[in-house]
Amino acid sequence: MLSSAVSSKMIRSMAQKERFHHEETLTGFKYMANKALELQGQGYEAPYAFEEAIGYMFSDIVRDKDGIAAAALFLRIVAKVYNEGQTILELLNELYERSTEISSNADSRYGYFASRNSYFRCEDPTLMIRAFHALRHTDGQLSYIRQFGSYDVVRIKDISLGYDSQKDGLPQDKAVSPSSEMITFELKNGVVMTLRGSGTEPKLKYYIEAKATSALEAEKRAEDVEEALKIVVEGVGM
Repeated sequence: MLSSAVSSKMIRSMAQKERFHHEETLTGFKYMANKALELQGQGYEAPYAFEEAIGYMFSDIVRDKDGIAAAALFLRIVAKVYNEGQTILELLNELYERSTEISSNADSRYGYFASRNSYFRCEDPTLMIRAFHALRHTDGQLSYIRQFGSYDVVRIKDISLGYDSQKDGLPQDKAVSPSSEMITFELKNGVVMTLRGSGTEPKLKYYIEAKATSALEAEKRAEDVEEALKIVVEGVGM
């Protein structure tokens, strides 16, 4: 199963517990569709891919976002769960709490996930440049911001510069087009935040998702990191 870099990490948690293969791609169905075809060539089935902004790819008939197939399948799920006396929200909560056959302890949950996704408008492109510069530089040097509020950064994936802090030394410090900017910060306590420049609008988009053992804690962590991000971005005048 596939998802894009800005999509919910819940599917990654499910893959770890249920032991199916999951891969993450750049944003856009062209990347997920091509990856699905590549995996198919390796002998995998690739029945599902999705992106954060409500896009789904379900079959090998149409390797693209397909709203009609998504609606049809969702209605089948609705009919099934309602016939069993359950609601869709109850099913979602069951997935959050579900224990698998692999283990019966609390760690076998998929976890609760909460998102805070939005954007900052930046009609002036130089503001976007300054915002990403602030994320990459501390004390004037390329070193990346290492904390958002009380949440320490444990991994940085700077897609624009081809950098992964778990694998690489610091990248070459170079200019990047505002529309090509994209950085993911993985934080302690199960929070992942991706920031990217929009290729079609004057916006710095951000996608924050927190995982926790309760819905309230997941929401709190996501809100905390969003507030810390706002302080950084407002510091450059956005």
